[in-house]
Amino acid sequence: MITNNIIRVGEIYDVNPKKYTARVYFADSDSVSGELPIGVIGTRNRQYDLPNKNDQCWCAFIAPSLSDGVIFAITYNDVDLPPCGDENVKSTTYPDGTVVSYDSKEHKLIIDCAGEVTINAEVINLNGKLIINNKPWLEHQHKAGKLLDGDSKPVSGMSGDGVVG
Repeated sequence: MITNNIIRVGEIYDVNPKKYTARVYFADSDSVSGELPIGVIGTRNRQYDLPNKNDQCWCAFIAPSLSDGVIFAITYNDVDLPPCGDENVKSTTYPDGTVVSYDSKEHKLIIDCAGEVTINAEVINLNGKLIINNKPWLEHQHKAGKLLDGDSKPVSGMSGDGVVG
């Protein structure tokens, strides 16, 4: 019975984004695997989150091959630490520094984007207080004077009635 090298720990060597595969470097044998599929948690929502080069990963193989297997986990280590140490926070930190996080204890969603944010929707509902640059929305609206839309046409609706169109 062959049991060696069924589960191995390595580092992502390179990634094939189109195939959602990666090759893995194993320091203990100074070798690189063939292209391995990267496992995902469920496919219903079509998650796409490739690992970075040098990320620590765990692989399972059909022994004795280093090409018949799968990358089933990317794990943190002493070099690559988790971005957050709070059990109530789920977050994603992107390479450009953008962070999207949700704190379930504080009921707070934070999007800290390094660039532009675009929201496309048939309808956008905003409920609750609206604060812009630490000031209530109504204060901004009253100081704006004559309000114009993107085509320089007057905006209909009275200040505070919630209607802009």
